[in-house]
Amino acid sequence: MQYYLEELFHDYKVDLAFWGHYHSYERTCAVYKEVCQEKGSGTTHIVVGSAGFTLDTEGYYDVGWSRYHENDYGYGRVLVANKSALYYEWVRNKDNVVRDKVWLIKTSE
Repeated sequence: MQYYLEELFHDYKVDLAFWGHYHSYERTCAVYKEVCQEKGSGTTHIVVGSAGFTLDTEGYYDVGWSRYHENDYGYGRVLVANKSALYYEWVRNKDNVVRDKVWLIKTSE
């Protein structure tokens, strides 16, 4: 996926990409070329595949751009605060606890 989509995301300044299929949860930094980027030059990837099917048992790769991951059931919530700010949180099902959260701010270029 990275091979086919990363340059497209970079060229069009995609700030956030949601993914599924892998049955677990993970969030990255704003990443480009496998390196965390400063504001405005990378895409934050969020995998929310933890809604109800059997969780995947494969471990996580030890990479510098992974900011949070958890192998448990849960769901994501998005709050669009205004045209330049978005708040995201991942909530674990079994106890309704917010386990991960992040503000994404789009700065003027």
